[in-house]
Amino acid sequence: MEKQVKKEVYNELIVTKSKFITFLFPVSSIDEIKEKLKYFKEKYKDATHVCYAYILDCNTFKYYDDGEPSSTAGAPIYQVLKNNDIVYSMCVVIRYFGGTKLGVGGLIKAYTNSCLECLNKAEIIAYEKKEIVTIALNYNVYDQIEYFLKINDIWIINKKFSEQVILTIETSSDKLTLLQEQYGSLIKSITKETC
Repeated sequence: MEKQVKKEVYNELIVTKSKFITFLFPVSSIDEIKEKLKYFKEKYKDATHVCYAYILDCNTFKYYDDGEPSSTAGAPIYQVLKNNDIVYSMCVVIRYFGGTKLGVGGLIKAYTNSCLECLNKAEIIAYEKKEIVTIALNYNVYDQIEYFLKINDIWIINKKFSEQVILTIETSSDKLTLLQEQYGSLIKSITKETC
């Protein structure tokens, strides 16, 4: 079962005088991730490394070592998230070098433990799987459908206006069912993307 971090948690770990400051928090989009990374890089611009990993879904994930030896920082963080079925979450570990090199094994252990300690502090909730759906509809029903999406907190990922309106939305399966029940006859087609 997929799980998600409910709210941001923070942890500090000292390993052989190196300080590892860790943040674990929920994220919902690549844009939000970019904003968070910008914030951390500005706030901790004096840090030696700002390493991270995130998982949105099975197709959207990334890890980054920020100058640490390859696969000693971002990959271990990612592995902790993946092994615990965490999705739509991100972990950032800021390292201040303490003067003593930890070696490959030491780095992997330090970054793994940094993420694990944060995860142990976090409130973990079941992730309500969202579906990515593309809807094709005529212009004359667009306002009606858009209003329904807005009042039901259904996120519109993309809009395309051509011969008809093409909306890409992210929603839970129960809200998708409600949309189909109320407006199925007005929608020309609904296509689900699968993960």
